[in-house]
Amino acid sequence: MHQLLDAWGVYTATLVLGVSVGINAAYGERWPQTVANAGTVAVFVALAVPWSNSRPWIAPIFITVAILSTVLITAARLRDHPLLQGVGYWRRAAMWILHPRRLAEVDKACP
Repeated sequence: MHQLLDAWGVYTATLVLGVSVGINAAYGERWPQTVANAGTVAVFVALAVPWSNSRPWIAPIFITVAILSTVLITAARLRDHPLLQGVGYWRRAAMWILHPRRLAEVDKACP
């Protein structure tokens, strides 16, 4: 337990939780996954607040990893999207960041 509470253990747990939230967010089309993400974030915040003075990088690492993993996984999933066929990986990621509503509208229009 002592190793988990040292700085490297806390940061490793932060990375793992951030990636799990990112994966769930990328595949989160249903409300139970959204509720699970909210619960994970709430538990993380409850555990991170006491350590925020001694380990200041916990929150920035968690947020960055969660967002980055969501974007990267979603870009991979958009490989077969009707508007993005033949488009490179990084361009798909940029399109999802900049125009998510357009992509969602096309998804609804195309069965």
